[in-house]
Amino acid sequence: YRMAVDLYNDLPKLLADPFCVITLHPEHDKMYEIEGNASSFSELASLIRLVCQEFYGTKLRVFEVGTGSGGLTRRAVPLLEDQLESYVCSDIFDIRLGSLQNHPSISKVKYDVNEDVEGKYHLILAANAVHIARNVKESL
Repeated sequence: YRMAVDLYNDLPKLLADPFCVITLHPEHDKMYEIEGNASSFSELASLIRLVCQEFYGTKLRVFEVGTGSGGLTRRAVPLLEDQLESYVCSDIFDIRLGSLQNHPSISKVKYDVNEDVEGKYHLILAANAVHIARNVKESL
């Protein structure tokens, strides 16, 4: 609620540079960590549990599309920790990982969802990112 009020109160600034104004707002990162704005933690945990079972005994390589403020990363990495070999965070803009900034298995790359993912991964994750692709079906 506070974010919406703040953005509306400075509407000219928002209209001039919406991406910057929204992502730099103090409550932006929290917005993606609450279940109301993303898939629930239990849904994510179920998906990751299935992948871990499918590749039991294998160290997993994970690629995240559109990491941004790291909301999905902060939820996914702890669930993958026991089997995690590498977790690549990608975005066309800056990536902010907070407490995971120095995690030994996490790396960051510049990546545009309209390009091919280079490398081989057991799991590719995205939250609030694929919709910006020129061709969503092709990107998936």
